[in-house]
Amino acid sequence: MTPIELMLLEAASVGQGDPWFANVQTLIQPKATDTSISDYSSFHRAVTVSGGAAVSSSGMFTGYGGVPLDGVDDALSVSIPALGTQDFVAEAWLNLTDFSAPRPIFDFRSGDANGFDLYTDSNGKLYASRDGFGFGGSASTFPLGADAYVMAVRTGNSVAVFVNGVQVLSFPYGLSISTTTSRICWGSNGRFKGKLYAHRLTVGSNRGYTGSAISIPVEPWPTT
Repeated sequence: MTPIELMLLEAASVGQGDPWFANVQTLIQPKATDTSISDYSSFHRAVTVSGGAAVSSSGMFTGYGGVPLDGVDDALSVSIPALGTQDFVAEAWLNLTDFSAPRPIFDFRSGDANGFDLYTDSNGKLYASRDGFGFGGSASTFPLGADAYVMAVRTGNSVAVFVNGVQVLSFPYGLSISTTTSRICWGSNGRFKGKLYAHRLTVGSNRGYTGSAISIPVEPWPTT
């Protein structure tokens, strides 16, 4: 699909449900009134919270909040079925406030074995790795202190990474991901510092994303 077609499809789905909702394995999108961090996917998986991570009423969209993360011990994780070799789309709305250490965004690994992770280095460049072998960094510096939309898309034996709708990384990936833990904004190389507004993991579909540009969501993600 072209970026315009995807934009129209996503716009049409607002208020009408997500055509790929059955494939959504995790959907963390706290409302401003939530008192705990929950998974709004159809699976309603338990979210393991570490440190002092909690919902803040300050979010990106009206009625929605976020989760401030201190970069020290705050963490979220969810148990999921192994991704294997399936296509997937991992997305997040977040605001990174510090580059002084590696800052993980997604981490689907058990140590360095049979997994995938995405993180910024101490220079603000975006890197991805598989089994401890890195890809990147991105030519551009990740936005610091600004709301950003990040997405990693696996299609067959390749992965493309987008920031604010623009592709910044692309690399071959033919491995089967065996881990059954989705670590959000933390990993073996550190912790994220800033705020997470929303995270969605879709498995078994690439949501039709192709090409070097994608549309940026303009509404909260549907929960049906």
